[in-house]
Amino acid sequence: MRFETATGSETVIVGPMAIIGYETENRTKLSRVAETGFGVTDMTDLAWRQLVLENRVSGTLDEFRLSLIDIDPVTEPDPT
Repeated sequence: MRFETATGSETVIVGPMAIIGYETENRTKLSRVAETGFGVTDMTDLAWRQLVLENRVSGTLDEFRLSLIDIDPVTEPDPT
């Protein structure tokens, strides 16, 4: 995902531990969220979790949400 705050634009690749944390706290599977609709709130939560794991952000989820100017899902092209 690519996100932008007042300090600039960054990219984060969400890994399995962030997904597990999201699924555990929200009591849902990410695949189920994809079926019903993956919103900005979901993207923000996943990006924040990954950034915390990478020690790139230390604030709360609400603080991260308030700092966002933009967030965009970025997918890697299929190499095949």
